[in-house]
Amino acid sequence: MDIDKLKQWFKCNDRVVSILRELIRFNTSNPPGNEHAIAVYIADWLEERGFKTEVQDIEKGRSNVIACIGSGDRIGMILCGHMDVVPAVGTWNYPPFDGTVVGGRLYGRGSCDMKGGIAAMMAAAEFIAKNGLLSNKGLALVFVCDEESKNKGMRGFIKKRLSADAAIIGEPTGLDINTGHRGFVLVSIKAQGVSCHSSQPENGVNAIYIMADVIKEIRGYAKSLSNKVDKYLGKASLSVGTIRGGNKVNIVPDKCEILMERRLLPGETAEDVIRELREWIGEDHRVTIKSYPELKAAVSEPESRLVKDMADVVKGVLGKKPVIKSFPAGCEASFFINYLKIPTIIFGPGSLNQAHKADEWVAINDLIEAAKIYSLISYRYLRR
Repeated sequence: MDIDKLKQWFKCNDRVVSILRELIRFNTSNPPGNEHAIAVYIADWLEERGFKTEVQDIEKGRSNVIACIGSGDRIGMILCGHMDVVPAVGTWNYPPFDGTVVGGRLYGRGSCDMKGGIAAMMAAAEFIAKNGLLSNKGLALVFVCDEESKNKGMRGFIKKRLSADAAIIGEPTGLDINTGHRGFVLVSIKAQGVSCHSSQPENGVNAIYIMADVIKEIRGYAKSLSNKVDKYLGKASLSVGTIRGGNKVNIVPDKCEILMERRLLPGETAEDVIRELREWIGEDHRVTIKSYPELKAAVSEPESRLVKDMADVVKGVLGKKPVIKSFPAGCEASFFINYLKIPTIIFGPGSLNQAHKADEWVAINDLIEAAKIYSLISYRYLRR
């Protein structure tokens, strides 16, 4: 590849910025998502640049877009991201769905998490397509819906059984190379009591008191997880996030529920978590435990070919040795590694510290550098 041509192509900030501003103007707050319109927009944009595209409908108003280019029988690289964003709550100084540019930053919901990554991937795809850089393998772009909730988009996409040599998830990593992430499972624990008038509490069973005992045991369980450590992903953990119980102060509550999130290490399952919780809480018929579909932990070893290739490309663009670590949150890498068996890393512009906040932003320079890196790593895998 002509590196000078690459640098010149992305020298103009407007190329990536204009793409991102258009993406931000689609309000894809989840719920409800409404990703169909942006999926159609991206599909049309990529078709104009020579890609074959499919808008995969997941449910009413919610779609993925899958785009491929190249004449080879095999895909060399998949660039992937999610099109939904979290709601724009809080007080904003800049309109959340405008894409305001101020002081080298682009503000807007999804600028960091993760329409910025998508925009950089689209810009890289355009560079490859328009400069005749396709070879004996294809390039695929996969942008999914509902990542911020139940991963309905990814669960629908993996049914396609797409195969490739490598994949990159464009979540915000600050241009560090992230090799994987812990999994997680959401768990509901309910306590059943007996209601009565609060003036005679002895006639009832207070569900909140039952849950208080349960939470005490959960805190012990949480401390014990510090002994569960993966050499790449760190410690297992849990957090109780919500509690609901009681209707009125003069009624002894008969129901109480907590929701907790347990971060999983490789090999751990939802069934393991339920079993461990039962061991700590005990067999109490008044307490029920239910788990929801899990996201499995996923990791590509730092010594893998993909990580080494990416490190070489990143060093060449940024001029410094890249940081290699794990991603704190969960993402689509779980599906690529565990279900499609595709070597996958997480790499994108922006910091996770900016995600889900008011006045979310991404540095424009990060967008441009990410687009260069996506171009170079994709080119390497298209020719291999």
